[in-house]
Amino acid sequence: MKLFSKRILSLIFLFASAYGIKYFSQSDLEPFSAEGGTMGTTYSYKVYANGARKEEVIAKDILQILDTVNIQMSTYIPTSEISRFNQSKSLEKFKVSTDFFKVLMISKEVYDKTKGAFDPTIAALIKLWGFAETDKAKSYPSEEEIEDVMKTTGFNKLRLHPTGEIQKTVPGLELNLSAIAKGFAVDQVARYLRSFSRDFLIEIGGEVYAQGKNAGKKWKVGVEKPDETKRIVKEILELDGQCVASSGNYRNFYSLEGRKVSHTISPKTGKPVQQKLLGVTVLAKECVLADAYATSLMVMGKTNSSLLGNKLQRAYFFEKE
Repeated sequence: MKLFSKRILSLIFLFASAYGIKYFSQSDLEPFSAEGGTMGTTYSYKVYANGARKEEVIAKDILQILDTVNIQMSTYIPTSEISRFNQSKSLEKFKVSTDFFKVLMISKEVYDKTKGAFDPTIAALIKLWGFAETDKAKSYPSEEEIEDVMKTTGFNKLRLHPTGEIQKTVPGLELNLSAIAKGFAVDQVARYLRSFSRDFLIEIGGEVYAQGKNAGKKWKVGVEKPDETKRIVKEILELDGQCVASSGNYRNFYSLEGRKVSHTISPKTGKPVQQKLLGVTVLAKECVLADAYATSLMVMGKTNSSLLGNKLQRAYFFEKE
């Protein structure tokens, strides 16, 4: 079942790492690995655990974590929290789960820090440009159409109450958390794996968190060179207690009336970004931040990256050659 619209990201991960867990060396632990589908994309993991921790239990627990995030934040589930909020035209307070509210608070932090470059209230713009549904836009939206839709966008039109409730100030406001929810889900799964393992890797749709080692070496993640036709590893990163997230326009796009329409929409102009930047890869301690800032940097461009301060450990920019 398709949930989040898939944002194609520029990462391939390569397994490689050994660390001790309590009184066990990694050679005494069972390496478990699995993969599957979630959030309109795929997930995979590898974890070293004591043999008493059954592989099927780990798989079941991880699926439950992912299903919980989906029922909270997937716009492709009609009964999810976010879908019910989007469908409502009420200006009354709307109670959401603790995790949903937490993601919105982090979104607000990134929105403020990037001066609006990251904004999860642009769901209506994503629909206008044909990236929320299976059918792409059939004609280039007029300036009037864009301006009309933008009357319902802007994080300043959403109120976050300390009681864990959210509130629209305009009836048409809708949320789309696809640029941050996968990162949050990675962090949730990593928190679970950390409760019994010091050596693991979790990946969802290209967003990766790795801790400890695998086969005696650090985990290695290959960062792709932006290319529309083939997958080429540009650089290999070694991770331990870090995550990597990417955003790019070189695969998720379509042509309309002779113009390229990329999936990265600027909240300020209401239009797909037009620039030399093809992709951004972000290295950070938390995947929820890496995910959100990767999207932000695609909107802001390389020249504005200094605005981000020390939230990120490193950012890689890939431009047209």
